[in-house]
Amino acid sequence: MSMKPFCDRADTLIANYNTQHTVLIIDDDPDITLCLEMVLANYDVNVIRDYGGHFGAWDAAQNTPDVIITDIAMPNGDGQLVLQSVKSEQQTADIPVLVLTGQRDESLASQLRQLGAACILYKPVHYQSLLNEILKHVPLRKLHGAMANSNRT
Repeated sequence: MSMKPFCDRADTLIANYNTQHTVLIIDDDPDITLCLEMVLANYDVNVIRDYGGHFGAWDAAQNTPDVIITDIAMPNGDGQLVLQSVKSEQQTADIPVLVLTGQRDESLASQLRQLGAACILYKPVHYQSLLNEILKHVPLRKLHGAMANSNRT
């Protein structure tokens, strides 16, 4: 799959800032966290990956990321635990939490919104949709060299 259309669209949305932002990705599937990290590798973003809600909630408190992306159904603390923990602490309450889930359940989605989810994206997530949601909360600076290299493949 070519990333060029995705990258071209992202170019029109991305502001050039010198500040490095941090994105915390919490999912028990290492393939998903790695894929998301690879998508964000084209931008000046510090990525922290965790594989369960307890670790993710702890990392959110310790690192105060700019955006949190979390799965819902995970062992070792689910995404609802992450939302409750992040939104209940003063230092992390304003961090946008983007929820990824394979559960297309409107009552769950409503509950997640009430807990403070900034958005809910359903798996399999289209990376452009995810990037657009991230861009609503933080400006990302494109690393032109990395993008030029990825467009050659």
